[in-house]
Amino acid sequence: MTRELTGTEVKLLQVWRRWPLDSQRDRRLNAYARLGLTEVRALQAVNGLLTDPAAWEHDPVTVARVRRLRDLRVR
Repeated sequence: MTRELTGTEVKLLQVWRRWPLDSQRDRRLNAYARLGLTEVRALQAVNGLLTDPAAWEHDPVTVARVRRLRDLRVR
């Protein structure tokens, strides 16, 4: 059995589902601020969610999309 995502984790996935592109970074920053997170802390949390089975169960499409975006940046 996997753990339940916190409310903040669910909201972070919603932010990335809605605004995944680099051109939409300003919108993500505003959303992070509303969640009380800095950009660095939010990105650290999102990166952790990419390997979390609970996040995959909650929203596999968004997790897969953000993984692909991350992998493109690493290359």
